Amino acid sequence: MSATQSFDAVFDSPVGRLGIRVQGKALSQLVFLSRQTRLVPADSPEAKRIVSALCAYFRDPAHSLEIKLQIGGTPFQQKVWRALRAIPSGQVMTYGALAERLGTSPRAVGNACRSNPVPLVVPCHLSRENRISEIRPLVTTS
Repeated sequence: MSATQSFDAVFDSPVGRLGIRVQGKALSQLVFLSRQTRLVPADSPEAKRIVSALCAYFRDPAHSLEIKLQIGGTPFQQKVWRALRAIPSGQVMTYGALAERLGTSPRAVGNACRSNPVPLVVPCHLSRENRISEIRPLVTTS
């Protein structure tokens, strides 16, 4: 089986080529891929719905990503990922502030972010100020 056959869809986005894996009716993984990865059209209703929701988000970052998730992780990682999803769009929070809210350390929060199987949907982007913020679509000029 080739790498692209294991994805339920591979598509281009403003932040690069993305691959998704669907488990049941839920997103289980979102992966940033190289531009050389072959595109794979979404052929299941669930994959089509997820790709459509992500594309809507790229067109309008204020769009709420209502995507059902089926992601593995430790109970602690799940707790961090739920807390990350609860941060309102556009709000910035440091790992330290989130760690304090969760009663843990900033390093533990960072490690949970590193294990995030669905970046963009569970926002965990570190900005230059070492604050958690959502990844915004890249804007290019010609």
